[in-house]
Amino acid sequence: MAVEDHYPAPTAGLMAGYIILAILALLCAVRAFRLGSARSQYRGIYAIRYLLPLSALVFALENATLASSGGFHGTGGGGRWFLHFVSACITLEVPMLLLATFEIMYLVHKRRSVNFCGMFFDEGQRVRRMITTPIKSFVLRNSIRVVAVVLTAVGLITNFELGVDGQFPEDQLCGWVHLFRDKRPWEERVHLLLTLLPVGVLIVCNAYFSFHLWRYGTESSMVVHASILNPWFSLSFGTGILAAANVFGGPPVFQCTSNVGLVVFLISILLVMVEVNKDIVAADEFGDFLAQASGLGDAIAVRKKRRRNKEGASSLEDGATNAAEDEEGGEGAGAPGGSSSVNGAGPPGNNAAPTEALSDDIPATISYH
Repeated sequence: MAVEDHYPAPTAGLMAGYIILAILALLCAVRAFRLGSARSQYRGIYAIRYLLPLSALVFALENATLASSGGFHGTGGGGRWFLHFVSACITLEVPMLLLATFEIMYLVHKRRSVNFCGMFFDEGQRVRRMITTPIKSFVLRNSIRVVAVVLTAVGLITNFELGVDGQFPEDQLCGWVHLFRDKRPWEERVHLLLTLLPVGVLIVCNAYFSFHLWRYGTESSMVVHASILNPWFSLSFGTGILAAANVFGGPPVFQCTSNVGLVVFLISILLVMVEVNKDIVAADEFGDFLAQASGLGDAIAVRKKRRRNKEGASSLEDGATNAAEDEEGGEGAGAPGGSSSVNGAGPPGNNAAPTEALSDDIPATISYH
């Protein structure tokens, strides 16, 4: 959506609304930057760490410019160049949001090894033994980037009214309903269609992403929720509000309503990022617990094995000692002329030493009676 000096100046109510939206967008930018910088899982993904806060900053700049757009009427070249700069920045909002939401979906499904868009993951990595998964990942991620570039080009064409020479200035201020109610021929409504196309693509893609995310949060997340209306549903809610805000409306209300839908969508993305962070942290903590439990079990098993080995060695030493004592005792009893008895009190001839057969694994002992 462009900002032009020929648009009608906002009323006091619209100006207040734009100021509130600018403040909310600025807070979203700060929150998105803190989440992207403080959380290790987001830190290495530039679309989440940088593009999402940047899109919120551009959105805040857009609303601040709309709130003060009445002051640009009749200004010279400097004011027009500033409006052109803002219009150029606005074209980046939708592509950056599309890239950020896709990377959030890809991250949570990959880290938790849940299939996503035909891609298969295991232990937080793509399954490379299936040749289709790396190919699908490459095609899907790059196709999203190509779509983002195309949407940027479409935004530049519509915001600067290239090819129409300012014939349809009201196209920037109308929703989807106006596209079908317009009495102009379809070839004259192409510019209006292109104006609505970037946000429409964002809505369609995030409707698919949000469904997969809601299903993941309901069925596969670490935190089990009792209801299907759980925090993972927030992106679906934000996408629905964004779609409703761009369906209806006309000049000059459409600019404010569409921006309300976009700020709700931004807030829903931040709520999803919080839930994704909680889920990944819980999964990492559970993995650490399993690793510690496995290490403790291995340590206990090693201790038991060492104890059994020590007991076996002691048994062998005791058996060898007993066998040596028995052998010495047997030689003393069988010597010629030996007629000793126990304590020297037994009569000669009554000192026979019968042996008692024991089990094979215990050495035989000699008992004297």
